[in-house]
Amino acid sequence: MKQTKLQSHVERMNRRAKSNYEYWQHWNNESPAAWLSKASRDALEGKLARVSVNFIRLAVTSLTERLTLRGWTKPGETGVDQELLALTQQIDLPARAETIHIDRALYGCAYATVWATADGGQPVIITDTGANASVDIDPATGVARSGARVWREGDTAYAVEFTPDTVTHYAADVLEGTELTASTVWKHNGPVEDNPLGEVPIVPFMRRQSSLDLHGVSVVADIVGLSDALAKVLGDAMVSSEYYAKPRRWATGLEIIEDDEGKPVDPFGRSRLLQSEDPETKFGQLAPSTPQGQVELIATLTQQIGALTGLPAHYLGLHGDQPPSAEGVRAAETQLVMSARTEMRYLTGPWARVAALLLAIKNNGHPNDYPRVTEWDNPEIKTPAQAADAAGKLRDIGLPLSTLLSDPLGYAPEDIPDIVSAASRENLLANVNLGGGDIGA
Repeated sequence: MKQTKLQSHVERMNRRAKSNYEYWQHWNNESPAAWLSKASRDALEGKLARVSVNFIRLAVTSLTERLTLRGWTKPGETGVDQELLALTQQIDLPARAETIHIDRALYGCAYATVWATADGGQPVIITDTGANASVDIDPATGVARSGARVWREGDTAYAVEFTPDTVTHYAADVLEGTELTASTVWKHNGPVEDNPLGEVPIVPFMRRQSSLDLHGVSVVADIVGLSDALAKVLGDAMVSSEYYAKPRRWATGLEIIEDDEGKPVDPFGRSRLLQSEDPETKFGQLAPSTPQGQVELIATLTQQIGALTGLPAHYLGLHGDQPPSAEGVRAAETQLVMSARTEMRYLTGPWARVAALLLAIKNNGHPNDYPRVTEWDNPEIKTPAQAADAAGKLRDIGLPLSTLLSDPLGYAPEDIPDIVSAASRENLLANVNLGGGDIGA
């Protein structure tokens, strides 16, 4: 029964891996449309094999760069939990969080496995995509019934399956580079262990756009085709600029000479001077081709990509040489900021569960004993002057200093307590009444 469940997880991973491959190609700018055909490469004399603008990566990173975890607070309290913040810094969670956000945006789902080091003394967090991790969710309760991770080392595949009660390790002999299948024979790789957490420690970060999106939806799902079309048009434009934009000459009345293979030989080669001894020979020149049609099509495709992703025009290079104003930038980024806030709402719950698992492992407790509320930095980018002005106005209506230092001023959570303490000391000294005279007089 155990193997049957593990094989079900592996099959799900294989399906995800196949669907992820297309996105991976575009992320690395290696989609089939980015590669020029042989005829196009020959026209460019082999100088260019691939041409594309990686709007796929731009769309993903422009969104995920605005998703910055500020920390976690205890329910009903203010201020970031400093103990948890220090723990996340020790295990390099900020960098891993960025990886999770990118994987989730690109592939539609990502996973975080929270476990402990071999000696059980330090929590660790491992990031995965749907290609090597899977969780089975009870549709009635939303609670994970089981989960699995798979990784490869040479000719051996390893797997660990979690249930709320057990942890089971497996290994299988599989040649490196071959796919795991339903017929793969998994063998126990050690005794079955008790799960001290009482729940599956694999947290899914699923990006759903509707109730029917069971496996997650990529941020760039709507623009993959447009990106390929843009790469194709760019390739055509490059060929036109090299092969057709130069004026082409023609001549009649010349004898056609062939080489040993029967192919016609250009009697003039690369010479710019055309000569003929035959007085009946006539020369002419064809009108050069212009890339205007491709330029207009490129602009249209780029605008459609911007409309579907929320990327502002100045991200896409549509403003030319004229830099946009500060207010114009802020207005243009509104859709991107709102998209980031939507992503935050969906990410808040999974990150709260990760925090609970980290504290449960550190304190040898149960995750339900450590509820936390996820806090985010403001996704809206402001200049220092704008941030200071906003902070001053909010201070005038009574907001506490610690809140203002976090947002809109954007200080790191670990620096805020020291700044608040220093400000309190300065206020105390400013309000001391020494009865006249200078200090020390």
